[in-house]
Amino acid sequence: MMGVVYFYVILNYTLEFTRNIFIYTLKECEWRFNHRQDDICRILLREFRKNPLRFQWF
Repeated sequence: MMGVVYFYVILNYTLEFTRNIFIYTLKECEWRFNHRQDDICRILLREFRKNPLRFQWF
């Protein structure tokens, strides 16, 4: 019985992680499609200069 519960917990975590990754991957594909004629490196550099990444250390 514990094996089934453990399997369900692992499966649920994996599916939730996969759903989140899928959404980000889909948005990235959409962005790349919309900017397929542009220089992506320049666009990303410009965006990161305007809005630098902020890391929080816990």
